[in-house]
Amino acid sequence: MWRYFRQYGPVYGEASAPIRWEQTLAPALQAEGFTRGMNDPCAFWHEAQDIFNILWVDDDLMDGEEDVIIWASDKLDNRFDCKDLDWVKANGPKKDYIGTEISQDDKYTYMSMCQYIANCLDIVSGMIGIPVDKFTPCATPMAQQIDATSSPLDEQMSKHFYTMCGFIGWLQLTMRVDVSMLYSRCTQHLKAPNESALATLIRGFRYLKATINLCIAAPRYTDELDLEDIFNKNLQAGSESKHMAFYSDSDYAGNTEPQNKRKNQYGYVALENGAPVDWFSKCTSVAFADASIGESHPDVSVAAGEIYAAGNATCEMLQLSHIAEEIGVPFPKPAILQMDNAAAEAFANDTVIRTKLKHIDVRQEWVRVLRDHDVIIPKHVPSADNLADFFTKILPESTFVRLRDQMMKTLPPHLQYHFK
Repeated sequence: MWRYFRQYGPVYGEASAPIRWEQTLAPALQAEGFTRGMNDPCAFWHEAQDIFNILWVDDDLMDGEEDVIIWASDKLDNRFDCKDLDWVKANGPKKDYIGTEISQDDKYTYMSMCQYIANCLDIVSGMIGIPVDKFTPCATPMAQQIDATSSPLDEQMSKHFYTMCGFIGWLQLTMRVDVSMLYSRCTQHLKAPNESALATLIRGFRYLKATINLCIAAPRYTDELDLEDIFNKNLQAGSESKHMAFYSDSDYAGNTEPQNKRKNQYGYVALENGAPVDWFSKCTSVAFADASIGESHPDVSVAAGEIYAAGNATCEMLQLSHIAEEIGVPFPKPAILQMDNAAAEAFANDTVIRTKLKHIDVRQEWVRVLRDHDVIIPKHVPSADNLADFFTKILPESTFVRLRDQMMKTLPPHLQYHFK
């Protein structure tokens, strides 16, 4: 005997839930005067009330004055059955927003992923049969290249490898800039994962356990910063802005793993008030093909690799500027892109004859954007001070920690996670 049921409304978590919220909650915010971002549809800004709203399906994060947040909450309460407001307060407990923990003290606002990492460690522990308390801590996520000659994984361990890559992928996408290159290097082995790639991933989780309390932190200010004024003053003084900083780098053919085909590893990071807000670590994605040589790519010299890296970084900077403009955050142009290759800087400034760079078609759109000084100004920075170097190669422990600690902080003791 079969019993049949009729569903009269959406069930939380079902596939249709996001589109139902898209058809209800998003229009409700717009009806109250919020302008929705076109470059980031999750972002809503009410210019008159000066309140910023991030919407993730039905999870709502508001940033504004207390009375304005209460006003916006009341508007939503009139339309939906909402939970009570949960406030992030200085020296109060951490608040969870889609897995990200937000907290404050008197000096900083912190964003961490402690509980998510702890949950991942429990799952990984079950996959590999090693208790979490037996995970030997390590100071860096990678110590050596992945050995392509190691034995392939069986079907079950391959599935575990994919799951672990997913965990690292979410972490590097949200808060943990320090495992971005680990993710890039390991996911190049998704087609044929082997024991060395798995061991590299496991090392990454050992590193995460040892550094579970690392976070992204930005200073708190009581007064509004006029970023454009700050930028112009720094530009006139001949130095980059201390509040907005952009770095680009490329590692020339440093990854000798066969599947990489000697492609360059690119790195980019943007910081706001010392906190990373945008970054990537990836290998060359543009490839040229010719019947006589097969697959090839544009990284024929260090300078060429740096130029492509700067072009990719500029595209990311432009997207960031579009989002910033839509949510009322000043994004001064031109912005200074710091790079450590003099030839790439000279090419971007169009101040040299490109004897060794003739293969680069200057008609390409990204090259024209790179040379448009209404967008960026390339500026040389010593390699030791280029934070993007962090995303391009396996670094010695001392260098890795030094660069990482310029982008990340450790949670204060009362906010730290402690394993049981």
